[in-house]
Amino acid sequence: MSYLTRKEIDEMKPEIEKAVYKFLGFAEPAIVTTAVNCIVSGYDKRKTADKLSALLEDKKAMKLTDKVFTMYEDVKALQKSKKRAHAEDKEKDKDAKKSKMADEPENGNAGNTLSPDKIKQMMLNAQREIEERKRALRSIKEDDMSPIHSQLKPRESLPLASSMYSQGLLSKTDSDKARKLAALQAQIKNKLNSGLLNNVSVPDKPTPLILDESGRTVDITGKEVQLTQVVPTLKANIRAKKREEFRAQLQESKGPEEIQDTHFFDTRIGVKAASRSKRALKFHEPGKFQQIAERIRMKAQLEKLQNEISQIARKTGISSATKLALIAPKTEALNEDVPNVEWWDSVILINGYPSSDESVQIKTATITNLVEHPTQMRPPTDPLKPAYMPVFLTKKERKKLRRQNRREAWKEEQEKNSIGP
Repeated sequence: MSYLTRKEIDEMKPEIEKAVYKFLGFAEPAIVTTAVNCIVSGYDKRKTADKLSALLEDKKAMKLTDKVFTMYEDVKALQKSKKRAHAEDKEKDKDAKKSKMADEPENGNAGNTLSPDKIKQMMLNAQREIEERKRALRSIKEDDMSPIHSQLKPRESLPLASSMYSQGLLSKTDSDKARKLAALQAQIKNKLNSGLLNNVSVPDKPTPLILDESGRTVDITGKEVQLTQVVPTLKANIRAKKREEFRAQLQESKGPEEIQDTHFFDTRIGVKAASRSKRALKFHEPGKFQQIAERIRMKAQLEKLQNEISQIARKTGISSATKLALIAPKTEALNEDVPNVEWWDSVILINGYPSSDESVQIKTATITNLVEHPTQMRPPTDPLKPAYMPVFLTKKERKKLRRQNRREAWKEEQEKNSIGP
């Protein structure tokens, strides 16, 4: 069994997958991988069937092996045909090279037979041809640069170019240029001789625009000239022009004074009826309604929050006045006497704060190079008794409280009466 390349195996793999799918009715990558590995390893039909029988039944494995090997034989036959075609191309190239190699020695032998006199003659002829070509090219360039209406060159130049082309001194492109130039020169000369160029009318200049004192267009003699108006070609412009003409005709046809002079004239006709003006489109900015909706939501949420706060305040008896009373400092704390020496300065100073004339007396023993962390003390401004928020009951709550108190008192009296004296 001959081996295939990796590319050919990759091309063959989808065909094997299709065959497995048709054979089993569903895709099975394990069977495809096993079949490809068997082909790569160079197994024959029997070994491949043994490998596949581990995954399938024996009969199915044999049938699938036959299909896989049929595809393998097709790929192998295609490979052989490609190789044969490639070999034929190589043989053709070899034959062509051999024929070229055979021609080269013959040309070399023919060249070796030339004598030195012949070689010199060939060199002289080649130099002469090069000089003649240079002269011809110069003459062609001079003719191209000269204007068309200049005098024609003598006729000797035309036969010179044709004779040079016939003798093979000029190349094909140079000879074509020379031939075209000669034909053009002959054509211009014929036109000059026949007088066609002399009769060519020079286009007139545009007539000057002359205006009189009133702004009208006049000619040289002073007569009024009607200028040709440009007619519009677009349909939109034609319609606009027709509208203007129609309006002008309406205005010229009958004035309002003439209509009023008639016997049967109703003055109400001239009154313009109330007409509904066109409503223009109003475009809202993007996000406008989202902002309005957000504002409404926030407002509703705030109202809900305020209602909840008011309900809680009713239940607990908290109101704004009580909050202010709690926040406001007590009058007792504000009216306390200011000490002569602050407690933090009394540790360092000996006799308190000095007057303006005296010097400061400090306890040097208390000052050290150590950082002291003082003990946390209660601020002197804090009240000694805790401040409780006074509770103010509503009218309903006060009534309820009175009823409860009366009921409790009545119950106590009933109990006392039941006990007796």
